[in-house]
Amino acid sequence: MRPLIPFILLAGGCSPTLELTAPPDASAGDARADAPDGGMDGGPSDWSPPDGWILPDAQHLADLAAPVDHGRPADAALDAHLPDAALPPDAGVMSPLEEGPATPGEHQGTVWAAEGLTLAPGVDAGEFVSAPRPTPPDQGWARLRWAPAVPYGHALANAGAPLVDFPEGQVSQAGLRLLLHLDDPDVWDAGPLDLPVQVVGGHEVAGLFRDAWHLPGTDRITVPAEAVRFGAQDFTWATFAKITPCAGRNGVLLGGEGVARLPAHAWLGCQADDPCPGPGLGGTFRPRLGSSADECAGALPDDDRWHHLAVIKQANRLRFFMDGALAHEANPDLSGDFNLDGFFQIGAFDGGYPLTASVEELAIWARALSPGEIAALSARGLGRAELWARGCPSTDDCGDQPFARLAEQPGGPGFWMDALPRLYPAVQFKVVLRRESGPPPVVRRIILEAD
Repeated sequence: MRPLIPFILLAGGCSPTLELTAPPDASAGDARADAPDGGMDGGPSDWSPPDGWILPDAQHLADLAAPVDHGRPADAALDAHLPDAALPPDAGVMSPLEEGPATPGEHQGTVWAAEGLTLAPGVDAGEFVSAPRPTPPDQGWARLRWAPAVPYGHALANAGAPLVDFPEGQVSQAGLRLLLHLDDPDVWDAGPLDLPVQVVGGHEVAGLFRDAWHLPGTDRITVPAEAVRFGAQDFTWATFAKITPCAGRNGVLLGGEGVARLPAHAWLGCQADDPCPGPGLGGTFRPRLGSSADECAGALPDDDRWHHLAVIKQANRLRFFMDGALAHEANPDLSGDFNLDGFFQIGAFDGGYPLTASVEELAIWARALSPGEIAALSARGLGRAELWARGCPSTDDCGDQPFARLAEQPGGPGFWMDALPRLYPAVQFKVVLRRESGPPPVVRRIILEAD
């Protein structure tokens, strides 16, 4: 077999290249679309976005709402599976600062930015459709590869499982105490301790990765003490939540208390009482025998959209994060132990201070995660990046050939295209980007290779 000849679709890198930089008169457009009721990765085709959202054109809306098969496309015009090797280390990063021809293709709510292909400002859904790429003479397109900035759409790996092989956005399992995916009627701990949990009420709803657990009122999930005996160690709590309006009193999303005299006491949720000027992300953290730190982050996560919420205790430093960004920081006296072994619950604080919320993927570490790890945790769930391709009957027109979603499997972000090389005179790809909240997803590289 002849060696692969790479056509690297980026601005920069080694020849031969096709430079993908935005043309001077490119218009990003206004494309907004909410996720269907079936979660960000699928759902019924008759879903409706909330009031006030700006929508893309009808065809784009239909594409985003269509159910997605996460396995190999059943009716695909091509067969996609993983390459044998990772992206080449010298592939480079796309940059609009490189001089060269305008990018061939069509943007709907997307732009080429310094970091790569991403959504235009203020847009929640968009796509880039390339121009047809003519098949090289006496050759065929053999592989289409890409490099999303993080493993979008991938839940945290269970304890002991290998991490998905993406070059960026990995979160170490070191110090992991508890991992509840909350996407199954039988709630179970996928962390290293395999702890039993007790569910008091609630029910399944559509989530970000799969399903989520909805906890109305005083319904809650109780976590064993082994997960939250921190002593003087640092710790991190992180979860995805969709919260109903929280006003009038504190509402606890997760938290607990110790059993000793003047026990440790800590919770994260909606802080509406205490010294806060109004409801917002916050909580109270008090070590055993210590003083309470009542903190208000100001950010308000109760807009009925999914958000990623996290708190990090690192020595005498408290940091609150929302959608991967630092929302509040304080330096109270937190010396003393934080053994929350009296109870620790997701939902109402021991039956009180209810907060109606849907929750997915709760993770607790006995260490302080880095801001980069928090940003990656958030982006994996709140963002989506999809790669689609089709064969074209001519080099300048793809007609009504259907696009096929290129299935992404553990092992790395790339795909072989077995059916396309000699069946079509050209290949066309598109990248679909979506976000629920937070920063937009980014695709750093797209590489089309011939054999």
